[in-house]
Amino acid sequence: MLNTSSKIVCRRHIPPKSRGFTLIELLVVIAIIAILIALLLPAVQQAREAARRTECRNNLKQLGLALHAYHDTYTRFPPAGTYIPGIAGMPGPYSVNPSIVARLTNFLDQSALYGAFFPWSEGGYLNAPTILSQIYQTKVAATLCPSDPNPRSLVPPGNESSWGCSYGANYGEWLVWDPSGRHGSGVFQPNGALGIRDVTDGTSNTLAFAEVKTQQPYILGGTPTATAPISPTALSAISPGAPVVQTGHSYYFAASPAFTAFTTTLGPNSNCPHTVSGTTYDIDYVNGNEGQTSITYAAITSRSWHEGIVQVLLGDGSGRSVSENIDRQIWRSLGTRSGGEVLGEF
Repeated sequence: MLNTSSKIVCRRHIPPKSRGFTLIELLVVIAIIAILIALLLPAVQQAREAARRTECRNNLKQLGLALHAYHDTYTRFPPAGTYIPGIAGMPGPYSVNPSIVARLTNFLDQSALYGAFFPWSEGGYLNAPTILSQIYQTKVAATLCPSDPNPRSLVPPGNESSWGCSYGANYGEWLVWDPSGRHGSGVFQPNGALGIRDVTDGTSNTLAFAEVKTQQPYILGGTPTATAPISPTALSAISPGAPVVQTGHSYYFAASPAFTAFTTTLGPNSNCPHTVSGTTYDIDYVNGNEGQTSITYAAITSRSWHEGIVQVLLGDGSGRSVSENIDRQIWRSLGTRSGGEVLGEF
């Protein structure tokens, strides 16, 4: 007889006990993550810098488009300020002689700002505290390099916050102003009315704008000669111990070379040490204001926050990067509008 009875045995399944990371395994994982971050971070920084460099060049091209639109309208380039010989002082503490950038604002989608600068025909100083306060606060994006960490600064007399200018106009090699009517070698000049017809070296071989740094230290004074200094040491020696002013390129709207220009006296990114009271500064130089009865000379170096180069705008509206190691004579030749120099590759 078959035994049909059976036993049903229920067994509870007990999952295996999970094992956590050991301390050594955890440290290895952290080390791997740290290595990956260390490898990726420079790549991310390089990508960001490449993007900023591209935006910077696009800013220069915007200035180039505005410059040529101005030329098409007036058949000349804007003057580097308008002055009456013998009148060096400004009519008031809030006065300004509008810069080349200020004269281009109408072609940079800033028609209201242009109207604030020029309620009259081009010429003379703007001396209106209320209007200038408004101008201080108006940002013109095309004038600022995205890599510049100091785009705003406090300006006297009211210590208002003002936007600077990261691109200087080409005032030539050394000479800026001569009350006798002699002019510098650049594309722009005080009281000037130069046009493409005057750039006989060719607009593709002549600088129009180049990068500069905001809040750049500079010195005034001294007794410079007509011959441009050939070294930073020679430049600093023109006015030894002169106090340093740290508002270079802090005003996008003022025509003085220390604020919105560059000259080709020294090569791009040149370091010009000048020591005052134990502190050494990398300086620019200008001996005095335009408009006075004596000649004005200036060494305003093109400097960039982009490593190893400066970005420039040529007279034909094209932008390019120039190595800081460019031959000094080639750099000076690029700054002349009609020097007749034969340029190779640069």
